[in-house]
Amino acid sequence: MVRQTQALRVGLAAAALGIVALAAVYVLTRRPESRVAAPIEASASPATATASTSVAGASASPQRRDASLPVTVKRIQPTEPAQIPRRISVRLSEEPAAQIEVRPYRLPSIARPERLADVYGALRTMAEAGDASAAYGLHRWLGECQFAFADAKSLDQAVDKLRKEGVMTFPASSDLANSSRRPVRRGENAAAAETAMTQVYAFCEGITPEQKQEAPSWLEKAASSGELYALRAQADEWLKNGDRTRFTTAYEELWAKHGYSGSLSPLAVMYRRGVAGGDPDYVRSYAYQLTELRLVQAVYGASEFPSHRNMLMGIENALSNTASYLTPQQTADAVRMSDRWLRTNPRCCIGLLFGATYE
Repeated sequence: MVRQTQALRVGLAAAALGIVALAAVYVLTRRPESRVAAPIEASASPATATASTSVAGASASPQRRDASLPVTVKRIQPTEPAQIPRRISVRLSEEPAAQIEVRPYRLPSIARPERLADVYGALRTMAEAGDASAAYGLHRWLGECQFAFADAKSLDQAVDKLRKEGVMTFPASSDLANSSRRPVRRGENAAAAETAMTQVYAFCEGITPEQKQEAPSWLEKAASSGELYALRAQADEWLKNGDRTRFTTAYEELWAKHGYSGSLSPLAVMYRRGVAGGDPDYVRSYAYQLTELRLVQAVYGASEFPSHRNMLMGIENALSNTASYLTPQQTADAVRMSDRWLRTNPRCCIGLLFGATYE
């Protein structure tokens, strides 16, 4: 139990650090403007009537853009038409096989703005009117701004410390503000860290501390509308705060009520470790792992791609390991549990396993 608790704490710390890394990756790898559609008409003011311009962010003190330049909120266009639901056959322990209608995962469709403050008002208007993608975007981007320094002077000091001491620091609004020193190896790692710091500052310039604090409320609004990304993010926040029971319950609802296949692996892990300090439930863990394996086999079982074969092998190995804790009767119980889920889940299944769409 002590080892499990330590492992969980390490995982949570890694997740917190991952926020910074993800922010940097998201900024550095966002899609080009050719991927966005015509401007959305909804806006907070006439200032959102025309196309956006870029923001400088590659130096320690990003240039301040002309606040009078108008911008718009934009939606991402899919590269291909939305995939229609399709049926797949999933083999179970008894005939007949389960015939399941699967659907692509609907991704948030609001394109990342160049500078959040320029479209904040428009996004807020859209979110308050019920646009789940706008609400989720506000949550995500305001959360990212927790890692942006409040002014250019603070940013310059942090960059100077990074260059001279090889130590990355975080603003007071960040969850990592009071954490231990984060040494960064000089060279490419330090350069990437500096780029991330300056680009996040440029993206968040003009966002007030009060607006940053709104991030949880926008997540709540997006989740209340049934936005899967928001429901998952909300559950992950509970795990980050140490509430494994609410996390597990939320992911069980994602599976039972939404048919979200991406919840199967986390649930298998939680029951294997034991929820809320309880004993491990290897039967339920095995059932979730088996359900995931069956779905992956139905989609990729005939694939010769190494990545697909490795994915299947990884799930099979995890399943075999869990089986070592079970009696033959317990294994049979877990198999029947998986059979029942796949035959009776009214929303099964949706998830990235079956593709993704912005529509």
